Amino acid sequence: MKGEAKVFRGTAKKLILQPLKAVYWFHEMDEFESATLQHILQIRPDVVHCHDLSTLPTGASVAGRIGCALIYDSHELEMHRNATYPEAVKRKRRRLEERNIVKADVVITVSESIADHLRDDYRIPRPIVVLNSPDFEHTDEGHKTLRTDLHLGEDAPLAVYVGSVTINRGIENVVRALPFMEAVHFATVGPRRKETEKLLIEIAEELGVRDRLHLVDPVPPNDVVGYIRSADVSVLPIQNVCLSYYYCMPNKLLESVFAGIPVAVANLIELRRFVEKTGCGLVMDETDPRSIAEAVASVIPRRGDFVVTGERLDQLIAEYSWAAQAERLRGVYRDLRRRTAR
Repeated sequence: MKGEAKVFRGTAKKLILQPLKAVYWFHEMDEFESATLQHILQIRPDVVHCHDLSTLPTGASVAGRIGCALIYDSHELEMHRNATYPEAVKRKRRRLEERNIVKADVVITVSESIADHLRDDYRIPRPIVVLNSPDFEHTDEGHKTLRTDLHLGEDAPLAVYVGSVTINRGIENVVRALPFMEAVHFATVGPRRKETEKLLIEIAEELGVRDRLHLVDPVPPNDVVGYIRSADVSVLPIQNVCLSYYYCMPNKLLESVFAGIPVAVANLIELRRFVEKTGCGLVMDETDPRSIAEAVASVIPRRGDFVVTGERLDQLIAEYSWAAQAERLRGVYRDLRRRTAR
């Protein structure tokens, strides 16, 4: 009876929440514009910098009314996100992006593949890529590290996942890989979705590896690089469930490399390109726990072969660090100033 009641409550929750989510998603951008448009018009900005699709229609409206410059900063491939939208919401989102992206003076995005996709899909000039890179130059180099927080000795193999513990990140496959990785501890560092956290614990208990699974709260962004530096390998098991993920170039990859940690990455196009270019780790089948285990087990004893140091590290910093991305962003604004001054 209790089990039946639990199933009923779960079903009822879905029946109530899903329609409410659909209503919210459908009106999300309209509500943002209602709440902000008049305030922005009063400010009369020189540039409206719109982060993601939820703000783009409002920014385009402001630019059209007062003639200011418009930047569209697309942090994901909005039409192909890790989200299940009703068809009516999908059509509205597509219509709004298609209508307004062509009005932008500059489009910015976060990976080369997304830039190519947006260029080809909307027939616009190729967006400028500003990577989501860590500000590791200001990281906390104190004594607090992941390994010390877990009370693990230096001889205990430690794999880490950095970022949100949520659906389609493949973290459960890493837990399923633990029985094939003798003595390896696996820690997540980041905010946790309750349902995903519960699933990870259930899998670990079922497989008898709960003592080697560690769910750690997030640390301040500027501290991540220093905090995870004591791990032996960083695992990026992101699942290929949408184009936005397939094209992703996530912050956690660069955080790991700048922390001096080898990586085991999913076979996604940007991750694979980066690993092949830099030699900083191995590519694995993110859907297969045995493949994940093989990659991790291969990297840990050969850590020194994969850590990027010396001149190679200097080159990576020059190209991929936040300082390099910030300069690229400043260049966007300098170019806009020149154009508007004519």
